[in-house]
Amino acid sequence: MRSSIILYILASLFLLTECSTAPDFERANENDPGSSTFNIPSPSGPNYTFDSDGNLVIHWEDNTDFEDGYQVYKKLGTNSESILIAELDKNTVTYTDDSKNYSYPTIYQVISQVNNKSSDTLTIKIDFGKISDLTSELSDDYETINFSWKSNFEITDGYLLQISDQDDTFQTIHTIEADQRSIRIPNPQQNLSQNFRLVPYLVVEGDTITDYKSNITTTYLKPEELNLTLISYDSLNISWKDFISFEDGYKIRIKNGTETVEYQTDENTTKLNVEGKFNYNDHIEVIVQALYGQFLSESSKKLLIIDEDPIQLESIENHNQNSITLHLSDPSNIDRPKQIWRKTQFGQFELIGELDTDQLSFTETNLDQETIYSYYITSPLSENSESFEIDYHLRFKKIDRITESELEANLIIGLTPVGVNRYSDKVVYLKKRGNNEIIIYDLSNKTILKRFAAPDNISQLIFDKNEEYIYITFGGSSTISIYDFDSGTLLKSLNLSYENIGDIVLDGHGNLITSVSNNGLDWAVVSVNLSDLSETVIYEVVSDGYQPKIIVSNNQEKLVLVYQVDNLMNYEYYTINGSFDYLGGKTNDFYTTTFTDNLDTAFVTTNGDIEIYDLFTGTKLSTIQHYDIYNSHESNSLIILQGLVVYQSESCTYLFEFSNPSNPILDRLCDDSIASTGYGGLHYITKDQIIVDSRISYSSDFDSYLFLLKIEKQWGIEKE
Repeated sequence: MRSSIILYILASLFLLTECSTAPDFERANENDPGSSTFNIPSPSGPNYTFDSDGNLVIHWEDNTDFEDGYQVYKKLGTNSESILIAELDKNTVTYTDDSKNYSYPTIYQVISQVNNKSSDTLTIKIDFGKISDLTSELSDDYETINFSWKSNFEITDGYLLQISDQDDTFQTIHTIEADQRSIRIPNPQQNLSQNFRLVPYLVVEGDTITDYKSNITTTYLKPEELNLTLISYDSLNISWKDFISFEDGYKIRIKNGTETVEYQTDENTTKLNVEGKFNYNDHIEVIVQALYGQFLSESSKKLLIIDEDPIQLESIENHNQNSITLHLSDPSNIDRPKQIWRKTQFGQFELIGELDTDQLSFTETNLDQETIYSYYITSPLSENSESFEIDYHLRFKKIDRITESELEANLIIGLTPVGVNRYSDKVVYLKKRGNNEIIIYDLSNKTILKRFAAPDNISQLIFDKNEEYIYITFGGSSTISIYDFDSGTLLKSLNLSYENIGDIVLDGHGNLITSVSNNGLDWAVVSVNLSDLSETVIYEVVSDGYQPKIIVSNNQEKLVLVYQVDNLMNYEYYTINGSFDYLGGKTNDFYTTTFTDNLDTAFVTTNGDIEIYDLFTGTKLSTIQHYDIYNSHESNSLIILQGLVVYQSESCTYLFEFSNPSNPILDRLCDDSIASTGYGGLHYITKDQIIVDSRISYSSDFDSYLFLLKIEKQWGIEKE
């Protein structure tokens, strides 16, 4: 019995020892709230909202079942202490702050409490919004600054615009309403650069709270409208705008390669002239800063790269076979010296002349007409000019240019009846502006010699080489009227026994030759003796409506009739000696544009070429190939002069040497006065050996011009 009692007591003691809680210093279980190592979980998931009354509601998440409750603290600003504002039971995980008392920043702290112990702090920092895209823009006159910004602040009483002093502290200069997003203020002009910031503010218990960072914008006062102007090869002008009223002057740095030169001006100076030697491809950087005490403004910079256009050859003036003057032009219009370099075909370039800054011509006096010379021109500020060769050979010489206003008419072939005689320097034509008049114009003196009333409906007019008579035909009439050249008096009228009259020519032997027809299809060529007015039929053709052309040789000893039948060209030759003796005919498949003086060689323009044929054999003698040759059947587009061809294209007038078809171009005129015009025909006057190049302008209301040219040996650009 006794032993049983003892065993019961021992068993009870054992069970008591195993099941009871040990003292604090003996426990070590971190999951047991009573353990010394127990870790109190802190709240998590911080969040906040504003309710419909504008109260701030903070939220958190409960992370343990052991807490006794929560403590909520509030901190206003960065320097204040946290104040306990609420103690909540363990089932509450929100708190509403209806105090409307905030600052920048406002911080809430939430702590879990277990057995009078605290968890780590959960911090909830309220972000009331932010200011972004703060910009500042100076007005053109620097008198005002415009600020603009974006803001999403939910709670603010407004904004403070602040400016920094030299020690980078900020002072408030303007208070701005909360709903404003821009403001324009007078420029404080406290320094050459000014830092501004915009901060939101709240008034809390009478104090203005601004402990909330904002982005900063800076205005820089600096010289504007910096300009660099090269006055000459040794003078650079620098100018800028005087932009503020408190600067102490300007500092200017000029960098050219590795060399830097500095200048300083007073406050009233806004330009500087720098002397030096400037050359092609110099990279000149100019930096201008305003001075304000010990401070420098932001830099205004500008780079000038010297790259002017080269000196150009404008023209060559001929004096004689040994002397010329090179006339130059300078596209840059900047004063600079020039150097002339020359070499012969087998020599080296040598410096032969130097020109001052204001000189644009250079004269050579000892040229050899058998030598080809090469030149180029050098000058500071640009690359060398392109080299050019000159030689001495036949070229055009421009004698004069006569305008439509001087002529009082448009002399383009096909637009105005014009009479040109190769033996006279006079031109007879019909004025078509105002009252109809016949005008006799002297090309040599550029004067209107005579004018008299013109009959209506003039079709064509010609005059004889002795300048005695003017012969006129009329549209739709078979009459040829003869007028006195000096007085303009009608002397007689010839009424031919045909209905239609074609071209009329004079043969130089007292006869007028014309093509005539009664039906417009079948044509005859008739000679009218001007003494007895008798008519002689030279040739009758059936040409399917093709009007025969009548061509008299330059020596007035031969006549050729050209007409077309079945797409073949027929040529009938006659002598002119008082009667018309038939010499024979030829049929070819090419259309002749013009002939040599004796009418035995034909020139044909086709497919961009001039083809030369023996008219009697039909053999092609040679071809002048050139891209600018117009495929024209008009005989007035070509003139043949003793082995030379003068050809009028739309953009140029060419001088060809047809005995040298591989390199035919002797000269060409393609300057502005000709290149801008269309072509209207060529005429040759043997009396003064003048070529009349008629043109019509496409760029000035279709005005017409006459260019008077001669062909002479001259110095000029070497032919292509």
